[in-house]
Amino acid sequence: MPHTDGSRDKAPQAARAAPSKFRGRNNTNTLARRVLVLDPVMAKASPSRRLGSVARTAPRTKRCTACKRLKPLSAFWRRAACADGRDRWCGECRGGYFRNWCAAHRAAYNTRQRAYYRRNRARLRAYNREYQRRRRRLMRSGRWKRRRAVG
Repeated sequence: MPHTDGSRDKAPQAARAAPSKFRGRNNTNTLARRVLVLDPVMAKASPSRRLGSVARTAPRTKRCTACKRLKPLSAFWRRAACADGRDRWCGECRGGYFRNWCAAHRAAYNTRQRAYYRRNRARLRAYNREYQRRRRRLMRSGRWKRRRAVG
């Protein structure tokens, strides 16, 4: 039966579902996001810890998507953006890619590095001063370990 006042037959306020805070294009894994919102400790936790018991049974190896080799997890750099907390490429492949990129884009890389140094000059100088003080102190006491020659 149509309503003459133009209103629709609406459900009571309590019966309606609460609007989701997680609307958008990437509406995957909303339960995990809700857990992060509700538990601030888990929000700061690593992806492997957020998964709970699943992380304990996770494999200790991973396949690099660049070289297609199966390698231990320690060969992959940490990356919070990835589901398992590790990068998709192994350290060797990522390092090789970065070295090639720097060689091909030397001017852009140098410009970026100079700008970073200019922005953070005081902090970097303070860090280096403290590092050298500590290094000299350790060298005098004989506790400074020199780097091994790469060969």
